[in-house]
Amino acid sequence: MIDSILLVTGETEAGHMSEALLEHNSALTIRHAATREALMAAFERDLCDGGVWRVITFSTNVVVPEAVIRAMPVAGYNFHPGPPAYPGSCCANFAVYDGAETFGATVHELAKSVDTGAIVATRSFPIAPDDSVAAVQTEAFSQLCALFYTLASHLAVRAADLPLTGTPWTGMPRTLAAARAFSRFDEMPELDAQERENRRRAFGDLAAHWRDNSV
Repeated sequence: MIDSILLVTGETEAGHMSEALLEHNSALTIRHAATREALMAAFERDLCDGGVWRVITFSTNVVVPEAVIRAMPVAGYNFHPGPPAYPGSCCANFAVYDGAETFGATVHELAKSVDTGAIVATRSFPIAPDDSVAAVQTEAFSQLCALFYTLASHLAVRAADLPLTGTPWTGMPRTLAAARAFSRFDEMPELDAQERENRRRAFGDLAAHWRDNSV
């Protein structure tokens, strides 16, 4: 039986996820961390004192430290907003740039290296040629939520590991640094018109975000 769960995700997501988990286990203690610092504080203050606890990360850039993974009494899981072909960061952007015909969502065990843990569930959906990055991200998030609600009962109650699918990770991890490089298309006069447009379509949202949040 699971005693407590640490949700590493955004505030809004944590509220909905907590409600779903408590429906299956009303005695569950749920803690929330939106940052690495909050995660470590919860671990050092509460989780490491005992009991059966689980860490769940959901659509977040927060990386669970190896020390926490080693201390977990049961498997923790990451809900990754991308398919096994697109581990890492900004994967919807890279999928649009690549002209991928499908995308999806993946649930996997937490492991020392990001997006390398054994896969326990996936969902996929088609990408239309004119789909925007935002449209792909929205559908991936929807699929990720569906996976969470499907697995919520097990996650809230059972200490046993989720069964593995045997599905392998097939893509190279996409990095934030690579996404930043692709988003600087306006600074690259050597790009031809088609390549510039491809990068604008796939990484224009990131270029605008980083420009608006620059210091």
